Amino acid sequence: MNIQEYIKLRKNKKIPSDIFINEALVPLDDSYKNIHLDELINFFKNPARAFLKQRFAIQTFDNEITLPIREPFELESFKDRDVRSLIFEGIEEEDKNQLVARAKGLLPYGEIGDEIYQKEVQIVESFTISLPQI
Repeated sequence: MNIQEYIKLRKNKKIPSDIFINEALVPLDDSYKNIHLDELINFFKNPARAFLKQRFAIQTFDNEITLPIREPFELESFKDRDVRSLIFEGIEEEDKNQLVARAKGLLPYGEIGDEIYQKEVQIVESFTISLPQI
């Protein structure tokens, strides 16, 4: 809506929703009185989505893909083993290993993750030095 339309609406003192919705929705027929349990559960999960789908046949495409909410500030339990094995398998490719560990979500974000990674590198390097030469 541009400024001229807004001024015109303001002068006419019409509510913008009156322009789009000027009559009540048609009542539902009897077929909607019986619903499946899944439909009831979906309604309580997201009433707006269920309403749009049922009344207007509008399919929303946000399939509730939720990302895990976590902000680790240290390595999670047993993740240090995964990071160390990445470091051990490719000691020459240190920068690449750090990127892989970050992409897998093994390291915390930012400088904390860098510090933890460097600590793990030192642990692996001290381990490899203690290994006998073959």
